[in-house]
Amino acid sequence: MQEQALRSESARLEQVIAERTAALQTFVTFTENASQTQDMDELGRLVLDTLRAVIPGVTALFYEREGPVWQPRSWTPDVSPELLTTLQRGLPLNAPISARMLETLQPVFVDDLTEEEQGIAHSGSYQAAAIWPTVQDGEVRAILTVGLQTAAQWTEAQRSIIRALGRSFSLLYDRISSARQVQVQRDEAERRSLALSAFAVMSRDLAGETNRYALVRRAQEIMLSLLTPGYALYWEVGDDRWQLKSQVGDIGDPALQAFVDAHGLPLEAPALHSTWLTGVPNYQDNYAQGADTPAEMIRHVQAATAFQVRMHDQPIGMLAIGLFDQRTWTPMDRAVLETAIYSLGLVLERAQSIEAVARTNAELQNSNAELEAFAYSASHDLRTPVRHVKGFTEMALKAYARRQEDKVVHHLGIVSGAADRMTAMIDAMLVLSRAGRVELQVGPVPLPALVSQAQQDVLLEFPDQRVEWQIGPLPTVQADAATLQQVLTNLLSNAVKFALADRPLTIRIWAEERPQEWAIFVQDTGAGFDPRYANKLFGAFQRLHTQQQFAGTGVGLATVRRIVLRHGGEVWASGEVDGGATFAFTLPR
Repeated sequence: MQEQALRSESARLEQVIAERTAALQTFVTFTENASQTQDMDELGRLVLDTLRAVIPGVTALFYEREGPVWQPRSWTPDVSPELLTTLQRGLPLNAPISARMLETLQPVFVDDLTEEEQGIAHSGSYQAAAIWPTVQDGEVRAILTVGLQTAAQWTEAQRSIIRALGRSFSLLYDRISSARQVQVQRDEAERRSLALSAFAVMSRDLAGETNRYALVRRAQEIMLSLLTPGYALYWEVGDDRWQLKSQVGDIGDPALQAFVDAHGLPLEAPALHSTWLTGVPNYQDNYAQGADTPAEMIRHVQAATAFQVRMHDQPIGMLAIGLFDQRTWTPMDRAVLETAIYSLGLVLERAQSIEAVARTNAELQNSNAELEAFAYSASHDLRTPVRHVKGFTEMALKAYARRQEDKVVHHLGIVSGAADRMTAMIDAMLVLSRAGRVELQVGPVPLPALVSQAQQDVLLEFPDQRVEWQIGPLPTVQADAATLQQVLTNLLSNAVKFALADRPLTIRIWAEERPQEWAIFVQDTGAGFDPRYANKLFGAFQRLHTQQQFAGTGVGLATVRRIVLRHGGEVWASGEVDGGATFAFTLPR
């Protein structure tokens, strides 16, 4: 009997040694294979396979944290379809066994388990459960869960195996997670480098581009290429709302697109307002849906950010980005995007400098042309009244010697008229000269106020002329108020001056909004002009009518042209003889 007992004990010990040897070999195999992988999902599969090898019959899952739930990444093949469907919706952090583990950050073993205790549907067949936490920086990032269907209690050996495997898994998880974070940082650094390279290429390829919105659009494209799907909108301040100037990417909802196209955003819209006032970018990991637009139109937008676009340290607009996926804005995100916005400001400043140089060159060419006209006038136009003064003065002296008083009065009247004409021409030259030299004080200028003042000035100049005014909506523009008043007064005066005696005079004034400028029109029903000579209208001392038909110096429209060109705009005219005329000019927005 004693010998039989010894043999049985020896066989049992041999079995235990064999099992432990096999388990140890399994651990070694797991450690070797797992230490070579860089893939988190593969690590999860390896640890689950090892658990099933050393604890036959267990069910195991590997989860990672996603917001308020644990999301399964890998699982053993014996998980029932019903239970897997439940778990793939996410295991709540506050599930009983998870909540106990999160309180202590220690593994939890539960014996004699019931489905009510688990709080998980379709888990009633499991009699014991365990959960192992992987902790990083004081937070649980991942868990292993193990369940038994064949026993209600964990043996001490099974607990030891789960702890040992759990420790190895956590170390390997840390290594792969750290490597993954390093790779993410490398990727983000690469994206930042690509963004800077893209802006360098943009700066080179668009070296001659002066269109602000073309440059902004390219910047929007570059910034969106670094992010998950979404859209980028560029806004500028309008009269009382933010107006959309450039869009890249589908906004994601037709009703939302129609809304922003038609209404823009109120100036106090939270997504833009604080950044516009402070210059501090507004990063929203969870976009405040409904704060800026109706909530039902914007539920697909999960994250957002907004930046102030500046030129020469002055804000000119807001660039906002909306993303359709949830995103936590990382320090690298912020560095890349803020660098992009800074680069955009530099590109815009350079474009403005190029435009200013081009404008200066154009002004120089115009000044040269006007100087030639001035020289011609000094040698020709001013000579005419001087000849009149000299000639009729001599004739008056001869008439006086002959006692012909009536002829003396007549000749002196012509002399006086010639002197007045010469004085008017000299005054006009001075006005034209000042228009090219006065320093422009550009700021917001409401056109309705300027038009109203011009109407009053014109009615004082032509008190007997009846005018039907038709004035459309007019914007506030960026201009020098004093010189722009000259432009409008000259154009309205010109329209009234060329009224025809045989028909009522109607003057219509309106504005058209264009992508980069405002166009302002003044149309009349007066004498008009021969369109073949339209190019002469804005030249100094150029006239298409005689003094007997319509008095004037021929400098008013030249002054208009000089002032508009100095503002960076253009001026033109159209008309027909006896068919009225339309004069128009543009101002950059």
